[in-house]
Amino acid sequence: MDRPRPGPTDSIVDVAGLVVGQVELGACEETPDGATGVTAIVAPGGALGAVDVRGAAPATRETDALSALASGERTHAVLFAGRSVHGLDAAGGAVRELERRGIGLPIEAPRGRILIPIVAAAAIFDLAHGDADVRPDADDGRRAILAALDGPGGRPRSGNAGAGAGAVTGNVAPPRLKGGVGHASLVVPGSGATADLVVGALVVVNSAGSLVDPLSHRPWATWGGFNTPGPVPDFERIGSARGQTTLAVVGTNARLGKAQLARVAAMAHDGLARAIRPVHSSVDGDAVFALAVPEALDHPGVDAHPWGPAAVTIVGALAADAVTRAILDALESARPSGGLEAYRG
Repeated sequence: MDRPRPGPTDSIVDVAGLVVGQVELGACEETPDGATGVTAIVAPGGALGAVDVRGAAPATRETDALSALASGERTHAVLFAGRSVHGLDAAGGAVRELERRGIGLPIEAPRGRILIPIVAAAAIFDLAHGDADVRPDADDGRRAILAALDGPGGRPRSGNAGAGAGAVTGNVAPPRLKGGVGHASLVVPGSGATADLVVGALVVVNSAGSLVDPLSHRPWATWGGFNTPGPVPDFERIGSARGQTTLAVVGTNARLGKAQLARVAAMAHDGLARAIRPVHSSVDGDAVFALAVPEALDHPGVDAHPWGPAAVTIVGALAADAVTRAILDALESARPSGGLEAYRG
């Protein structure tokens, strides 16, 4: 297999059938890019969905619908928001806007057909950034969907954007730096009639653990450092912490089953572990969502069958690599805000 390369936008929108919209709120002198926000990853034609939650303090909605044991086979959007459980209100507005746009699962009712958009959502804890009373609501979820469906397209914004506007890294392990949203994609060229295999990732980095070695000031993801112990977490901060959370969604054009896609989501968590120390802690709500879209498109997508049992491993390995690269993008794109320094100043 050829070495994978970044896609045209180096983001999840390189996966045909996925679009991204982001909104921020609470911009002021202290938080010029916004105190918090919403990021929507939308599959207008529907996508197969899965999720793997590893953190101990999640704030989620509709994740059960993505279980491999659930009967549903369509997801129409994944929505990430700030402000913990309060921010999950944004999902209601996303559902209503998708229904208004004719996107959803058609259900026959006594008074005619109705649409049920399946919107899975998760939130980060960013209440310490900016005015805590500024919280995403249903209208912000609606605006994020509008930005995805009617926006200019192209590469989504990185850093202090969308749900990453209020994100922070190193909340219990130094150094404490501004977090944010990051993007990446990887493409494996096809051969003959086989289409390119595409895997993309979007990550909102708001971690209890650190992304940077406090001694060398190099990102863990670029130099490893796993042969030396990581920084000892601040026990006092852990005791007073209420939650952090890193969220990711990976997308692919590979044709996979629901159980296979769940394995991809599980493998993608390795991308978090390569870049964040510690990760999946008692004060994180870390979750990785996965979307596979080929069955919703006009073209057949990449058929996984020629790879046999290796199909899931190949896609999962690419997903983990894309997640790590997206975390680096978030770290390097973040700007100072709310009294927090950024990695690049």
